[in-house]
Amino acid sequence: MSSAQKTLYGILAFLPVVISILLVVQLFSIISEIIPTSRFDEPDPKMMFDKMLPFVMGAMFTGLISLASIIAYIVHAVNNKDVQSNERIMWILLFIFFGYISAPIYFFTRIVNDKPKDDSIPKI
Repeated sequence: MSSAQKTLYGILAFLPVVISILLVVQLFSIISEIIPTSRFDEPDPKMMFDKMLPFVMGAMFTGLISLASIIAYIVHAVNNKDVQSNERIMWILLFIFFGYISAPIYFFTRIVNDKPKDDSIPKI
């Protein structure tokens, strides 16, 4: 696997996690802005919509990136000849149920540690 492909898989593994952390920080920022302005009465719906729209769009973007990441990692696990069949099933189930957690783990265990096979070097 080329270094460009490894970089792409790394981005797909960590981008949803980083964006999710940023979205949580943004959500707390939005809440901290809304609470003081609406302490004694109902918050203005337009202000709420204007504050929440970037958060919702970011969450949708994160969902799409996460879906693309899960699909890419499942395809890689299925096509990886170094992974045995029972381990392949385990990775696929982990990607489906724990995508955020399993993608970085698979990246470090199966993609970064993947050494290119060079058959031209004689074995001693």
